[in-house]
Amino acid sequence: KNKAFKPLSLSLALAAAAFGFATIVPAADHLDRVARTGVLQVCIWPEYYGISWRDPATQQLSGLDVEMARELAHDLQARPRFVDSSFARLIDDLEADRCDIAMFAIGITPARAEKLRFTAPHLVSDIYAITTKSNRRIRQWDDIDKPGMVVAVAKCTLHEPIMRDKLR
Repeated sequence: KNKAFKPLSLSLALAAAAFGFATIVPAADHLDRVARTGVLQVCIWPEYYGISWRDPATQQLSGLDVEMARELAHDLQARPRFVDSSFARLIDDLEADRCDIAMFAIGITPARAEKLRFTAPHLVSDIYAITTKSNRRIRQWDDIDKPGMVVAVAKCTLHEPIMRDKLR
């Protein structure tokens, strides 16, 4: 357990996000292929700890959505085949038919909903900022919302437009 990080206090939650699974074409086409091949192709982002994580030491996958993908494949009498993806490649991967479903806590946004079909959300989460306990410059949210501070987020994630809109 890494104790070097702690959540910042004082109203750090920016927004609640609903997360579901996504697909792009009519489910019947994919279900037919899964039944025919016995394989459910699942796009994941293997760097999402607790959701769809590939342990760098063992290369084993774990996390909430990995377990649900395994159960879904089992229910479909298929085996899961995990396909590495990312938030930046999500829509392209689904449109190119590299996966039947994407499962990596995908936030439902208006832009994504224009192109993707989502399940009912199965996870709701706030957005938090974290820093090391020893960081003297950042103790609360207002400490990062200043000119000259650099805030990094993963490209095409739910966090990108929120941070752009919320920070000065």
